[in-house]
Amino acid sequence: MFEKIVSIFKKPNKVINQASPRNTRASQSRRTVDPTHIGDLGEYKIDVQLRQFSNEYRYLSDLLLVYPRSKTGYSQVDHLLITPYALFVIETKNYQGYVRGKREDRNWRVNGKYNMYNPVQQNRTHINALKRVLKEYKDIRFVSVISFTKRCDLRYLEPDLREVESDEFVVYDVKLTEYIKRTLAMLKRDYTDPPLADSDIKRIFELLIGSNITDPKIRIEHNQKAEEVKVTNKRE
Repeated sequence: MFEKIVSIFKKPNKVINQASPRNTRASQSRRTVDPTHIGDLGEYKIDVQLRQFSNEYRYLSDLLLVYPRSKTGYSQVDHLLITPYALFVIETKNYQGYVRGKREDRNWRVNGKYNMYNPVQQNRTHINALKRVLKEYKDIRFVSVISFTKRCDLRYLEPDLREVESDEFVVYDVKLTEYIKRTLAMLKRDYTDPPLADSDIKRIFELLIGSNITDPKIRIEHNQKAEEVKVTNKRE
């Protein structure tokens, strides 16, 4: 069964590697997605969904930004969708089993056995790093989305984390497009005109591309430090 799923995703893999004016992967180091790995397959599924949005939107994946307040000195954004109404900052997680936690908890528990750093708080750090780059857009609205695969059970999370009405919510990856569209529909009711014009979207896109760290050595060092932090957090 898994081989059949993999075969579905292999052919479109070439499309992701072709940068277009409205969407691109931010990191050359991760442009080739191998869908035979579970984690990569999850990331690939997000890319496929983000490509389905309107041509007036743009998205970036694997964006590494300087952020001095982070333990690694950087902040790594999994996916970012730039729309006329808000920026959707998407943090992806690939855990198996049940996940328990509240919005303001430092850690969430996985299967009642070990900790994971609260991804809602983790994504707040990513948003702060984005704000640092986008200083000229002080009133921009950010929506934090935590996307889990269906390998985990989210029933034990604080209930309001599953509500799309919030600017911070948690979804299964298969529901990502639906939840973003529902959020956009609500935002459109709040504004007479979109806060961001096409020129703003283009400018934001260019600022982030220009700020993205592509040096392979820096990325490797960041990933190593991030993994050390993750291991330490599990033990606490």
